[in-house]
Amino acid sequence: MEKKYIIFGSGKNGREVYRHLKKDMVAFFCDNNSEKVGLTIDGKEIISFGRLLEIHQDYVIILSVGNKFNVRRQFEQNNIQEYIEYQDDAVKEDMVPNDSLQRIMKADSSMNRLLDQYLDRCKTMDVLNDFAGFKELVKELKQELKGEYAFYESAYNESMLYGHARTLMDYAGIDRDYANFPIMAHGVIYAGTHPDYQTAAIFSGEYDKQIHNSRYPYIPIFSVGPYIQYAKTIYSEETLHNVKKNNGKTAVFFMTHSAEQSYVSYNEDKLLKQITDVYSKEYDTILVCAYWCDIDREIYSRLAKVRGVKIVSAGLRFDTKFIQRLRTIFELGDTIYVYGFTSAIAYALALKKNLFVIDCGEEYDFNNTPRYMESVRFEETADYEYITKVLFRFENKNVILTEEEKNKFDLYFGLNICRTPAEIRRMYQVCCDIWDNCEHLEKDYPIGVYKTYQQYQKNYDFEKLYTLTQSLGKGFWNI
Repeated sequence: MEKKYIIFGSGKNGREVYRHLKKDMVAFFCDNNSEKVGLTIDGKEIISFGRLLEIHQDYVIILSVGNKFNVRRQFEQNNIQEYIEYQDDAVKEDMVPNDSLQRIMKADSSMNRLLDQYLDRCKTMDVLNDFAGFKELVKELKQELKGEYAFYESAYNESMLYGHARTLMDYAGIDRDYANFPIMAHGVIYAGTHPDYQTAAIFSGEYDKQIHNSRYPYIPIFSVGPYIQYAKTIYSEETLHNVKKNNGKTAVFFMTHSAEQSYVSYNEDKLLKQITDVYSKEYDTILVCAYWCDIDREIYSRLAKVRGVKIVSAGLRFDTKFIQRLRTIFELGDTIYVYGFTSAIAYALALKKNLFVIDCGEEYDFNNTPRYMESVRFEETADYEYITKVLFRFENKNVILTEEEKNKFDLYFGLNICRTPAEIRRMYQVCCDIWDNCEHLEKDYPIGVYKTYQQYQKNYDFEKLYTLTQSLGKGFWNI
């Protein structure tokens, strides 16, 4: 953490905090008592609250006064959010418990064995280039599934999808530890849906973090920005350069897709006509990215016959290399076309690609809701409508956002967030400590959060305390 500290409160607690910090990491003390303003403690000036308001965004504040209620309200009224509370309360044993869940992987699960078997087969296949072979693999898998949803049976199954958690752990140099790593939300969430997590989780943007924090202030939530920015391509830099050179001017089409058991319909004839009559004449190569469970749809066989078109896929949803292939597909494109509403929109913006969004009139049939959607709240909000309206304003035009729109999209998608490996490692370490402090019992998870907070404070580990504090909701201490 590069920001220095301002210790709010120059009394006993504030001086106690100061003794356990490196002196060069403390910039100022601050106090509401006007008689103390201007004085110094060990050469550190005591500044006024007015001065704090001018500079607080450049520092992390440690709130270390006895009666915190009034200061909390003072901070809230002045939009001061980045602060750590130095607490001396006892652990609240009456905190709201969570329902107990099964955290361990069911090693003897027939579903898990089936998915592992198909992952092994993918390792021997060039999924990105073998459309026919991958299509046959998908056909076999669907027959094996017999209508079941392809989902690893564990409490951290969401993290095992698309290679998200593995990619983030590799980026941060963490041994693959899905059980202790925060659960990673499905991907970019377009404000209309929101999952509820009962243990620490990772989202892309602050919008979803704020929603979850308001509902469950005692559950740590971390925002890391679009996951794709942490993924490496499956090609070396030299190979990527050569493939791009061979492909020539390239467009990539990302299709709106089904959710396994819930199917999407869209105007296939419109897409086929546009690619045949317009885009195939503008580009040397057109990569059409198909989601795995849709790859056997007739539209892809029809598109594959168009000059310059190549059908590609990032692989099975539970494939750990999925997001690496997806990053590779993005990097191969000069221009990205998104046919419908998909995560590819946020990923294209994050990777600063030329982006066109095409309204395909998509419709979903949610009669058979997938299991992963059962814990999702559906909320058609003004924010969701805002995103839709902005994006489809650019149909057949390059998406160029105004400053106001960019700020909104940063909030939703975390386009302005990219964590360092050290920050990701600290998130993971905090989660490991919480699990240790609740003895790995999910029903006691909130108690583990509280004990961890107290542990960091007792040990004056302000880096971890800052990470934990920023992950919790404002109402945490009011539970």
